[in-house]
Amino acid sequence: MCYYVVILKPEEAFSMKKVSSYISLVICVLSAVLLIALLFTFPAVFEWLITKSGSSADYIVRTVKHVSTAFYIVSPFAALSLFLLIKMLVNVIKENVFVRSNVTCLNLLSLCCFAASAVCAVFTRYYTSLGTVTFILAVVGLLVRVVMNVIGAAVEIKRENDLTI
Repeated sequence: MCYYVVILKPEEAFSMKKVSSYISLVICVLSAVLLIALLFTFPAVFEWLITKSGSSADYIVRTVKHVSTAFYIVSPFAALSLFLLIKMLVNVIKENVFVRSNVTCLNLLSLCCFAASAVCAVFTRYYTSLGTVTFILAVVGLLVRVVMNVIGAAVEIKRENDLTI
């Protein structure tokens, strides 16, 4: 696992933008820890949750098997997404917002959303609630794509302005 250390000057330490970025960074790191924990416990946790629905044992076994398979296929996309978010947040904290690396991160992030959406779409036939997840991931992927295009345009404008005397 990669750790990021950001050193701030004392006058920068408590700006509200930095506080918001640090809170987001902490949430991303905690999400990564949760993802790692779920990699070891997901089938048991999901089975415990679905057992509360009162469904038949056969349905529970099949559903846990299929949803767990979907989870493990999607997990690398989730891990990469968290890594990309952490990388972008570190850039924001360092005040490197309109840089090409953020555009690349957003591009990969949108592709992760679309890939996870496609996997969930395939497994919707086994667990219909994944249909909602499929839709949400596709919309988030589109939103990230739009933000990527906006940031990409801003990077170009910044580059042109830096060349202007």
